[in-house]
Amino acid sequence: MQVPKYEELVARVLARVSGGIDKREGSLIWTAVGPVCAELAQGYAELDAALSLAFPDTSSGEYLDRLARQMGLSREAARAAVCRGSFTDAAGEALAVPAGMRFGAEGIFYRRGDLIQDGVYELICETPGTVGNRTGGTLLPVDYLEGLGTAQITGLMVPGTEAESDEELRTRLLEQAAAPAFGGNIADYREKTAALDGVGAVKVETVPEGGGTVGLCILGEDLLPADSELVAAVQQAADPEAGAGKGFAPIGHKVTVRAASAREVGVTAALTLSEGAQPEQVKQQAKEALEGCFLSLRGEWARQQKLVVRVSQAMLALLSVDGVLDAAVTLDGETVNLELEADEVPVLGEIVTTTAEREAR
Repeated sequence: MQVPKYEELVARVLARVSGGIDKREGSLIWTAVGPVCAELAQGYAELDAALSLAFPDTSSGEYLDRLARQMGLSREAARAAVCRGSFTDAAGEALAVPAGMRFGAEGIFYRRGDLIQDGVYELICETPGTVGNRTGGTLLPVDYLEGLGTAQITGLMVPGTEAESDEELRTRLLEQAAAPAFGGNIADYREKTAALDGVGAVKVETVPEGGGTVGLCILGEDLLPADSELVAAVQQAADPEAGAGKGFAPIGHKVTVRAASAREVGVTAALTLSEGAQPEQVKQQAKEALEGCFLSLRGEWARQQKLVVRVSQAMLALLSVDGVLDAAVTLDGETVNLELEADEVPVLGEIVTTTAEREAR
């Protein structure tokens, strides 16, 4: 849509006035049409904006949400991270923590969730999003906890995610419009499998064992290879009796569900530190940065044919750590990128970190 400017509207209106009337700037007719043309220009601009909001490729915000609902889609809300917390008393023995007790770590607060084992609990971040994604760190109790010796985050169980952005929702909406999910096509399997509890990502393998066969390769909510219980649950939901059509797979489709494979990647990093940086603290933060880098890669697994672990990505992650000025990185002892298989996801293996301060000039 061509949106006319104010000056163009004024010229067009004055052109319709007969030649015997004074139309010069400051004249009575010129003054009279000015406010009307200003309102028309504003109306054209609003109409153009409204038209943009009516189509998925240019829409945004709540209007994009409304378009998505017409296709049976909704924006994915932010999800809170779930970490693993370890608690000991002054003697180093496992400590029982009351249900719902709150702990803080650098301004982020967590609540005690389910018991994993003695002294080890799920910690649910109170703030949805990626802010709670921590693989380590010291916890401080909000209220007094008798007998507390140490409280540590020892791992990330379920990564928190931000609310789906406009671009991400737009991509899903356009994909749905281009390839509607129905009747056991790839989009149908992907949509139904991803909606199951515990499934973090899925790849659909077409005819892996000949006509009529379908493979589902899955990750858990923590974006790590699914455990046997989750694999069995997805198999039950998809195709409990091969080809019988008793799950969401159509009659005649024989579905095999399996977990993705973990590819351990060893990282060696030679770090140059700024003056005054604490080597042990930097090493811990470097590990957390690499964990975050690998987690981000696993988040792309379902959308990529194959993942590539790049030396440059690991280097950028390390350079983001406070106190690190330079980093030389190898992956599995090599200075080249690692291309994984289609069913593999990267998991951080052994880390060998050496540090040295920058030489004074």
